[in-house]
Amino acid sequence: MEYRQESIADCVSSFRDSVLKHQEFSTKDSKVANRHYHTYIKALKKLNNMGDDGLSALAVLLDDANHVIRETTAAYLIHRYTDKAIKVLTAAAKAERPIGGLAIVTLKRWELGRYLDPATGKEVEFRKPAK
Repeated sequence: MEYRQESIADCVSSFRDSVLKHQEFSTKDSKVANRHYHTYIKALKKLNNMGDDGLSALAVLLDDANHVIRETTAAYLIHRYTDKAIKVLTAAAKAERPIGGLAIVTLKRWELGRYLDPATGKEVEFRKPAK
């Protein structure tokens, strides 16, 4: 069996498409929503494993026209693209829509010295620099 390594563009596209599908099905069908969640986490991990090139390509989605894409991307890149991610998440936290909850939780995690690690998709702690 021949293994085809996915390109960075394929992984970014998979992440974007799966985030949208996850959001679409989150109130309709939890099994389908969870499948799409796992797909976008898998794409996120692959992009993380591609190093700076992978995460830089994903960071382009911080400017996506769709707020769900921007905000989900920001939740996973806050440790790397802090200023931009905080700007995206702060705007989302002020908006009245379900994804605003993710923004609020992500900003609170950051304040407490935690973030969602793109390598694992899990929360990790870090030491915030002294102000």
